[in-house]
Amino acid sequence: MEMGWRWDFTLEILPNMLWATLNTILAAGVG
Repeated sequence: MEMGWRWDFTLEILPNMLWATLNTILAAGVG
């Protein structure tokens, strides 16, 4: 397997995943 497989894809997707997780945690904490 290549190490630098799809870093552009990963760096583009990662922030969205982090925001989704954060929003879920905040929603669960507030609600």
